[in-house]
Amino acid sequence: MTSSFYQFWLTGRLSFSDSRSSYRVLVCYGLVLCALLFQPFTAWADEWHVPKTVDYYSADSSYCLRVVPTFVPAKYSRWQTASPKKKRRYTPQDTTLIPCYATLFHRVHQDLVPVWRHELVNPFAPMQALVSNDGRYVVTLDDWYQPGYGENVVVVYDQQGTLRKRATLETLSPYPLDQYRLSITSRWWRCHARFVDNTTLELCFRNELGGKTSKEYVVPELLLI
Repeated sequence: MTSSFYQFWLTGRLSFSDSRSSYRVLVCYGLVLCALLFQPFTAWADEWHVPKTVDYYSADSSYCLRVVPTFVPAKYSRWQTASPKKKRRYTPQDTTLIPCYATLFHRVHQDLVPVWRHELVNPFAPMQALVSNDGRYVVTLDDWYQPGYGENVVVVYDQQGTLRKRATLETLSPYPLDQYRLSITSRWWRCHARFVDNTTLELCFRNELGGKTSKEYVVPELLLI
């Protein structure tokens, strides 16, 4: 994980600025801490690597979504815990988080032409992203470091990159939530996800008992749930 994440566990202190990005990372830390405190002792351990930039293509490769994870400067955790006097030694480059963002490209012959670029709602990065073949919808799935929790389990953006929907597992799951396999920070609910056509999203749910259920959602209707 990020160096600031380890610093949080070691010191128990965070000293964020008032930026919206810092607030979102702080919220993520809090949710992970709650998961650690309240999960049953039978939960599995997690091993996470730092998220990297990933390209997600539509099924026909006509669109590409490039997701860039939140950038945390190398000196960020030291700045957080420094005294007010020592904080003055750090530059804005040392203390500024760059939030996770995505760029949607349209493939024209061999070129990738930018369509939109927007910040994503995920504190670090989504676990997966899907793009419809016509580029009308982008769907991201889960938050990195804590799949199955929070309101970013399914997030929908439109053809301009505008946020249209955030959904929790509670609102989508065909199974009781206590039937999913738990780890220290995660609720593992998904077997696969795909666009069936340009407006239909298929999600496969898998519980700890081996049950699998696939559900289809018409995206314009999903926006109204």
